[in-house]
Amino acid sequence: IILRAGAAPDAVFTEKTSSVTSMKDGVWKPESDPGWLVEREIVHQDSEPTYLLKGFGSEDKTIEEWCEHFGVPQLNKGYALVKKKFDEPGLWEAKWEALNSQKARLAELAEDAQTNVENAQANLCEIRDRGPVALGGSLLLVDLAGADYDHRTGSQQKESAAINKSLLALKECFRSLAKVNMQKPKFRDSKLTRVLEDSLAPTASSARRNKESVSVMIVNVSPAARFEAMTINGLRYGQMFAGASRTAAAKSVPKPSGKGAGKHATPASKKPCNPQVLEELLSIYREHTDKHEAEVQKILSNFAGREDQLLLKCREKYLGEAGGA
Repeated sequence: IILRAGAAPDAVFTEKTSSVTSMKDGVWKPESDPGWLVEREIVHQDSEPTYLLKGFGSEDKTIEEWCEHFGVPQLNKGYALVKKKFDEPGLWEAKWEALNSQKARLAELAEDAQTNVENAQANLCEIRDRGPVALGGSLLLVDLAGADYDHRTGSQQKESAAINKSLLALKECFRSLAKVNMQKPKFRDSKLTRVLEDSLAPTASSARRNKESVSVMIVNVSPAARFEAMTINGLRYGQMFAGASRTAAAKSVPKPSGKGAGKHATPASKKPCNPQVLEELLSIYREHTDKHEAEVQKILSNFAGREDQLLLKCREKYLGEAGGA
């Protein structure tokens, strides 16, 4: 350690540094930035450290006190190389050469290893380009664990809260993918959604060569009456996932081209909705779902002119009427 009179005290000086003088008393230090060699640094618990400088007696001082002693405005703690002394002549030089030789050998091995890695990557890319589109794909299995409606305490309660937080974040991503709300899916809200992002909604920036993705959810339900609430919630969760999956799949379908396609295509004529059909639809959504009014209105807007078909689907889905009868 040296106390230097210049700024930038974080440099470590070597024999090959251009701004270093020849070795004097076994020490390398900058020739344009004089410094004083620290013989011992003393650390105090309640005050600043003090330094005992080589050749200045046995009195230790703080950096401010040494500044006043040498008449310099500032001193900084820095480092110098000190030559280790050996009793055997030429031993230090021999060790220095051996270390330099070992360094050169390691650099050569590292360069060879990097070349091998680059060649392996090139070969892998060539094999993948020649293979089928599914080559390099992956299968991701996730156990969602279910919402924990228990009354555990302590660390187990925190675990339940973390599970429910992840499931809520995944639910909000489903809602965004299904266009229930207009927000961008927030996949960064939990570790679970970050893991599933590339499977649920692969983008152009995805690292996968094949951007196609298929997601399947298996919902575990029970016919027991005491599990009715959990079964309904599970089915609704699966329903939301199905809507998100259909929306994600629709994005991958190419848009029709040609005359009459695109934004200038003439929309199909829409007949007025039967008030009785509309009233029955609203009643079903109010009594058998937890959808908000805005969500219901969006569904009705998507089925404008086809309310009769929507009513048949709702009867079959929520009332259990086969064929909507």
